[in-house]
Amino acid sequence: MSTISNWRAICSSQKPEIIAGWGSFERLQQRPSSLCADYGVAVFALHVSTRYLRRGVWIKSSTRVFDVLFLETVAGREEEKGGGGGGGGEGGITTVVRRIGVGRIADAGLIQEFEKAEECDFILV
Repeated sequence: MSTISNWRAICSSQKPEIIAGWGSFERLQQRPSSLCADYGVAVFALHVSTRYLRRGVWIKSSTRVFDVLFLETVAGREEEKGGGGGGGGEGGITTVVRRIGVGRIADAGLIQEFEKAEECDFILV
């Protein structure tokens, strides 16, 4: 299956009317056939790297673009912290997630939401 047909518009749950970037979802659960069957699907985005889109000849500007992995929680899978895997010994539960796609986010408002987000531990399977 080609991933070219899997590109989708990305938006924030805070401002769903603004397209903030694009993502390709290889593992998005298939829904009944309709034009917008994946509208409103909520996933997590993990910031992996930052690139800059530069433009202009005399007046130059650049736009920050985040490369992200899209993740979803794995139902019924949680791991105990501090078990032997090395992630601090605080105890508690760590969420288990899996990668479902990749993408880029260029909207300054959504990038600011990333900067305000708290760090959390998870296990990627």
